[in-house]
Amino acid sequence: VVHLHGAHIGGGHDGWAENAVLPGGAQLTEYVNDQRAAALWYHDHAMHITRFNTMAGLTAGMYLIRDEEERGLDLPSGDHEIPLVLCDRNFDTGPDGRVNGRLLHKIAEYPQQAETVVRSFTGPYTLVNGTVWPYAEVGATWYRFRILNAASIRPYLLRLVDEEGDPVTGRVFQIGTDAGLLPAPVPIDDWVLLVPAERADILVDFTGLGGRSLRWVDASFIASPVPEVLGFRVREERRPQRFTPPAKISRDFEPVDPAALPEHPERLVLITPAFPINAELWEMERVEAPPGPLPIDGIVQFEDQQGRVTTYRRLARDYSDPVAFHVGEGDWETWRFVSLEGSGVPHPMHTHGLSFQAVERLRLDGSTFRYLTTPSGRLGGGTETPVKILGPGTLRPEERGWKDVIALGFEEMITTVGRFTGSVGRFMHHCHVYEHEDHKMMRPFVVLPKQVMALDPHTPHHGH
Repeated sequence: VVHLHGAHIGGGHDGWAENAVLPGGAQLTEYVNDQRAAALWYHDHAMHITRFNTMAGLTAGMYLIRDEEERGLDLPSGDHEIPLVLCDRNFDTGPDGRVNGRLLHKIAEYPQQAETVVRSFTGPYTLVNGTVWPYAEVGATWYRFRILNAASIRPYLLRLVDEEGDPVTGRVFQIGTDAGLLPAPVPIDDWVLLVPAERADILVDFTGLGGRSLRWVDASFIASPVPEVLGFRVREERRPQRFTPPAKISRDFEPVDPAALPEHPERLVLITPAFPINAELWEMERVEAPPGPLPIDGIVQFEDQQGRVTTYRRLARDYSDPVAFHVGEGDWETWRFVSLEGSGVPHPMHTHGLSFQAVERLRLDGSTFRYLTTPSGRLGGGTETPVKILGPGTLRPEERGWKDVIALGFEEMITTVGRFTGSVGRFMHHCHVYEHEDHKMMRPFVVLPKQVMALDPHTPHHGH
């Protein structure tokens, strides 16, 4: 299943998980490319087996869209614009104990749980553009790097260091995110943070560093045993490019204020804790609090810092459940993503056919969620007392651009706002950790013209 990640296209061309091409088959797909300049990418999205197909090589290609705004910035180009596709892999060993280059998909499973809980793949080898721990020869001038994290679960925290391992500051600037250019360059003196499927548009200034060797190393707490990601060997440049990053990158960028928008749908997507089952993705709707004691299966409550309690009821949990989110083409929507997990790495939350802005990150105490056995014998869950909203978290400046993936940390709520324009049909939203989407963290939704939705005879708002 070919999915052009980040594309604004009709559902028939989006690459939803069941839209498969069998061996010997063919499929005609049209990409209209009618969107702002961005670094998209393409990968397999086959139902239940994405983790295997992408590991086998069906990821990832970069797909760059240009526009007049980007061309007018005179950014480093040609040999000075380099795509970097990062991922981790493991390799098998032969009878002699030496690595033989054969790919090895090796994961841990946790026994003695209510079901087999699967740990997501991480590998000890870091690949950049298909090469293990490579280096690049660069000139002593400015470069533009289009970076993609194509790993399954590993986040990359790329820190630029010198020969002694000391941080190199004042030379790295982020000018774009997943779905477009930022309004202004963001200096990066700590690290470039990328969860799986995120992209970063990065400028690096190697001016005056001829003869030096620098490295990008991974500072993630689940980094490879060898932290090196990519080395730079800086050659002397006789006539370096003259370049200064523009003070303003995107003149068209406008921050979205949800309060200033007309009344619009608000969605809540919740990730339950892992153990004793695999964490699940639930779609929720706001309801009145039910009578009687809690927990009740599918009921989750939140309490804000002013003591106000809101109640949500689960609409769907399994991929095969009926579609619960119906979106009007051209409509703005607010999507909130919640993780009640108490620890772990971020979930990269991705919505097909949509670019959005993150407007708020909140910290939660998710310890009141309880799993319980339903009358059918299946494990359900709900909150015993409301999840407390503890206060604001941190949205990094580079997270405030146009995006299609957002890092959802443990015990967090993230609010995003976007407009579904130019896309109609069936799409998916999911966690972009491959093992997670293959198991229990993916759901379909449908985008339809509003005029068609108004004629739906199955809803109370049906018109004549």
